[in-house]
Amino acid sequence: MAICVFGFENRILSSTIAAGSEVSGLSSGNLQGQQGNAATGWRTAGAITSAAGAWFTLDAGATTTFRAFGLFRTNLTAAATVRWRVHSSPIAAGTVTTYDSGTVSAGVVAGYGQSVRYNAADVSGRYLRCDIDDPTNPDGFISVALAYAGPVWQPSVSFSQDTALAPVRGIDTTQTQSGATYVSARYYQRTWTIAHDAVKTADLWAKLMPLDRVAADGTNILFVPDPASTTIAQESVFGLLDTVSDIGFRTLAGDWRTWRARIAERI
Repeated sequence: MAICVFGFENRILSSTIAAGSEVSGLSSGNLQGQQGNAATGWRTAGAITSAAGAWFTLDAGATTTFRAFGLFRTNLTAAATVRWRVHSSPIAAGTVTTYDSGTVSAGVVAGYGQSVRYNAADVSGRYLRCDIDDPTNPDGFISVALAYAGPVWQPSVSFSQDTALAPVRGIDTTQTQSGATYVSARYYQRTWTIAHDAVKTADLWAKLMPLDRVAADGTNILFVPDPASTTIAQESVFGLLDTVSDIGFRTLAGDWRTWRARIAERI
């Protein structure tokens, strides 16, 4: 199992975004929001292929780093494909490509609606383009509420065995006097309780505390438990992260720290 990663420097949030197709009020700029709601996301105006306009681009303003890419709270089907490209020069004029995922399966699984792409190494560039093709999408449009594109923090040591996938089931249960039970399902939210027993002190100040400050503002965090997993789209969570314990000392010398957190997907 590979070491987990966290993404908290989302270039989507600070870049200039444009799209090939969008509905008024549901523009690609909505990807800079934090709500995982289709009503506040990006929706194409009937385009379900990249050739028709199902793509978006970003200009980070300066050369920056990318390693993980994701689309969340989407209407993509299992047949959807994506293509992520990072460029060092403007896409329309003499494009110099520094990363190209190629056209690959979006990896979307029914009931999850998200696509996660993790690169083995950092790539640098100022411009990014994401092409989406889902030609048999029954909705007749592409809808993406949230997106991530940026670097990641990979701790020196992965989480401990106390880490657990802990879904929250939002249901209302009513029991009548006769004993009959009626259930109203409201939502299902994937969450992880994350336990780290060995965080390097250097990582504490360089990565963990900056992550904590970003999360404290209500900014969505990307958590990928295993970047090498064949079920990365089901396991990964993009949402709110809360620290649930004090940061402790594993060793008296302070070389290693302990940390506990909980992350819940944004819905």
